[in-house]
Amino acid sequence: MIDLALWLNPLDGENPSGEDLRNDPAFHELERLIEQQTKVEYDDRNKPSAEAIIPIDWPAVLAKAEELRPRGRDLRLLVIVTRALANENRLAGLADGLSLIAQTFDAHWETLHPALRSGATPRDAALRRINALLDLQNGQEGLLADLRQMIFFAPRPIGPISGRDLEQGALDERVMLQEAASGLNASEKAALASAHSQLLNRVRSGCAAQIDQAGEAMTSLLGDARAAIAALDAVETALNA
Repeated sequence: MIDLALWLNPLDGENPSGEDLRNDPAFHELERLIEQQTKVEYDDRNKPSAEAIIPIDWPAVLAKAEELRPRGRDLRLLVIVTRALANENRLAGLADGLSLIAQTFDAHWETLHPALRSGATPRDAALRRINALLDLQNGQEGLLADLRQMIFFAPRPIGPISGRDLEQGALDERVMLQEAASGLNASEKAALASAHSQLLNRVRSGCAAQIDQAGEAMTSLLGDARAAIAALDAVETALNA
């Protein structure tokens, strides 16, 4: 695991945030490490029969990120580190990564890469940084997708409760229908409402069962969730300062 305190130290050279890593071959190598890879499986006739997803090697991602740390303080790198920490330590790792971003904003906003654009409004000046942060919300191949797929607990007899289950379980029926596809007829809406009600019951039962079967683990999970929310709030506060 990396020492996050080192990531806040000034770097060697005239710029305390070092170099822009955008065109660094080592950074491109890091980006390739987090690309989703698949392998083709063959049947006994040596014909392709299925595709299997190759899990991302998150310890290798963190090791490569650590190699880049002395070269440049780059928000794009910090976003990757945050994603890797979340995959290694779930919500506790997410809290650590977001806290690192917030502290970096506080300590190194003027020199952080990508650089601020001169002669622009504050938001336009920071547009490239805002775009880098948007990768945290990537629900297809990024951090948000990872969190949705994670299994946070699996009490008996309910079974696995994923991040996606918790996300949907936090919505009431009205909001759920608002987020559904437009143009649904009454029957389709009723079917969605019924499925959502079943999900709510399953999530609530799962939470109750987890508290009963593994109360300390559930308490720890809730603490990590609160820490992640606080760290996200700190990022927003630092970004808007």
